[in-house]
Amino acid sequence: MRKLLKYLLVAEDHPICTAAIDMAAHAYESAIVVTGVQTLDAAKDQLEARRFDGMVLDLGLKDSQGFINLSIVHSIAPRMPILVVSATEQPDAAAKARSLGARGFLPKSAPMDEMTSAIAAVLNGEEWFEDGLDNDAELESDQIKLLSGAQLRVMREVVKGQPNKIIAADLGLAEQTVKTHVSAALKTLGVTNRSQAILRLKEMGVTE
Repeated sequence: MRKLLKYLLVAEDHPICTAAIDMAAHAYESAIVVTGVQTLDAAKDQLEARRFDGMVLDLGLKDSQGFINLSIVHSIAPRMPILVVSATEQPDAAAKARSLGARGFLPKSAPMDEMTSAIAAVLNGEEWFEDGLDNDAELESDQIKLLSGAQLRVMREVVKGQPNKIIAADLGLAEQTVKTHVSAALKTLGVTNRSQAILRLKEMGVTE
């Protein structure tokens, strides 16, 4: 007997895609209650406020930083199954998503029946990935997985080019705390300065 899922969080900022995901989810299980958000910050608020049985996450949200978004979401709700949907054509995208905690990866061009199957598989504890994923891409993403949730949030702002003082004010942290998180993240990423860190993160699929 399959598990009856009741609450699904959908982080997607394109109305047509949101509607398609909603239809696909209800085609799988009519009792699912779908909550839609358009930004990563709104998704974080929802995840911190209540428990969801699963999530569909678009990597290209309005306040997106690419794969670092997946790491942030996974750090908040590590046991929640996540299906990543993306318009990216990068051949290693699915492998990176899996290495960062996603249970599945689906291109936005996928037909409705495939989307329904992907949601069903992921929310039933299975995976939804194509065969022959790039193992090198998975190893590359291991460094991001070693960053803490706080470090991820700080480095997300670093990629935007924000100075420590602004990051501290935006995240409600002491400036010294931001410096500590940046230093620790640089060490984990194997770089010596912020510019190198930004380049390294962008190589991993983290974008402005």
